[in-house]
Amino acid sequence: MNALDIAINLPSLWLPDSLSAAILDPIQLNEGGAVLANSVYFRAPDASAGAFVMLDAKIDVTYKNTIVKTPITGRRGTVKESICGDDYTIDMKGHLVSLAPNSQPLVPIVLFAECMKTAGCLQVASKTLLAYGITSIVLDNYTVEQIASPYVNAQPVKLKFFSDKNLELEIF
Repeated sequence: MNALDIAINLPSLWLPDSLSAAILDPIQLNEGGAVLANSVYFRAPDASAGAFVMLDAKIDVTYKNTIVKTPITGRRGTVKESICGDDYTIDMKGHLVSLAPNSQPLVPIVLFAECMKTAGCLQVASKTLLAYGITSIVLDNYTVEQIASPYVNAQPVKLKFFSDKNLELEIF
């Protein structure tokens, strides 16, 4: 199976246990066999909703603590109390790519659009995100930019996500 077949058939190839496999053994897309380590693999919880890969992603991860500052009368400064850590904010830029030269990436764009319609969280596989323990994310917004590069086979996209962890709360 060549790289184009893998990209087109990614939804059927992505198995739940393959999140780790996708990180440890990413798809080798170029003819020289070099691994594209900055690839990010996305999958909707419902496999029929789609999956896609974004190549050469630039990922910015931001973390913020919630801190309550209490001023003390007659003294300079405040008493700080750490309440909790917020979710990670993930800003991502990358490309949806057609492996056929001079061809718009229609299949990756369709897979992207289907996956982004998901109302819940998305599963994600990326070496960078795994370093922060992030395997599940929720979409805040995305922008699909007009193709301005000389490469018609690469569609630039910008995305913003929040990390998500499944929590089971007990109501008493």
